[in-house]
Amino acid sequence: MKNLYLFLVCFISLNLSAQFWTEVAPFSNNASFVPKQISIVDDNVVWVNGASPLANSAQKWSRSLDSGLTWEEGTIDLGNAALQVSSIHALSSEKAYVSAFSTDGITSGGVWVTTDGGATWTQQTSALFNTPLESFPNFIHFFDNENGIVAGDPENGYFELYTTTDGGQNWSRVPSQNIPAINAEEYGYSIKFEVRDNSVWFGTNKGRLFKSDDKGLNWVAHQTPLPDFSSGTIAGDFAFKNSNDGLLISSTWSIWKTTDGGANWTLMTNSANDQSCFNFDIERVPGTTDAYFAWGEKVANGERSSTYSLNGGAFWDDLSNNIPNVLPIQVKFKSSTIGFCIGNELLNSLATKFYKLTDPLNVLGGTLSNVAFNNKLATVFPNPTQDFLRISSNAIQEVAVADLDGKLLFDKQYSNLKETIVDISNFTSGIYIVKITLQDGISISEKIIKY
Repeated sequence: MKNLYLFLVCFISLNLSAQFWTEVAPFSNNASFVPKQISIVDDNVVWVNGASPLANSAQKWSRSLDSGLTWEEGTIDLGNAALQVSSIHALSSEKAYVSAFSTDGITSGGVWVTTDGGATWTQQTSALFNTPLESFPNFIHFFDNENGIVAGDPENGYFELYTTTDGGQNWSRVPSQNIPAINAEEYGYSIKFEVRDNSVWFGTNKGRLFKSDDKGLNWVAHQTPLPDFSSGTIAGDFAFKNSNDGLLISSTWSIWKTTDGGANWTLMTNSANDQSCFNFDIERVPGTTDAYFAWGEKVANGERSSTYSLNGGAFWDDLSNNIPNVLPIQVKFKSSTIGFCIGNELLNSLATKFYKLTDPLNVLGGTLSNVAFNNKLATVFPNPTQDFLRISSNAIQEVAVADLDGKLLFDKQYSNLKETIVDISNFTSGIYIVKITLQDGISISEKIIKY
């Protein structure tokens, strides 16, 4: 039991009003060019591509060399107005790649690279994508300076995937025998992909998750609990911590967890909690123990906002009280302190804007959670316990209990209660997380032991 006490970790999480996102301007005229995709190189270098909402053929790049404080922009000239950028991936301040598709059904899409900071763009012709009305490159990614993948929709009966080991000088199509057979009318999505180390995943309109653990050379496909990742009736998104552990969310406010790379999913919760604004998209925060960021609508009132979890999706903290309240379209993180967001500022303007992560409280990094449990705010005792928990505070609004897999076992709301007793006698012996939400928006979480 002494070792269990030493293992016990307690933390406090404050959901305070702070400027989580700060607007920056990668394009000199935000009304003319809307940011589309983000590629973060390191703590200082980030690239963005943008397009005119009135003329998609007008496309620009913008890059910052000082983590988003200042920006330089230029034109993405691919040599044909029918080509539209679907994805961007940068390797340095000078070198970046884009995948592009045809909007006229005649022109061939493919991969273009710049090695002079965006001044000129050259097509890498061995990534073909040259079958009209079939070829559509969804995304491009480089694992390092030499090894990359560009992934497209099915062409000639199987997904059109190319890999390179020499920086794109030569691209080779992945053979059909290395890729699971497609379902009828199956295709992928441009932003439904994830990369962790040598593993890469992409989702399809049939709710399947394709995965490769060797930089795109060999693939498996697993059916998720979703029938489609982006349809008019249901949608969802996924994010991975490493090659095995990840989360899947749905537009119906359900969260699933996987520990085997997506082969199997366990339902964590289909919460009706009004803090559960995670039904649009989800992102993993690299470099953290178990932090995820998500956004969507609150099930209780339809309010749109974003949310974060520091414990792998077991509990979520609302960010709607931040100024500005941003509903993301796309978010990318390099770490808990380096991140960028394309989104709409709610209650102010529906214009698409670009934001830099400021997060002065570093809530994503769990800075606030590394202090001892504050007994002046609430008390939870006895701990360890065999049957009951007595929880005391000045104004308890909600108490929730989850296991370490994130499964919600108890959740009850109160009205400024000073004390309550939670019966956990039917729980199996082990470690659980108790979250107490107070009147002033303060959330306290503590690990407790049931013996």
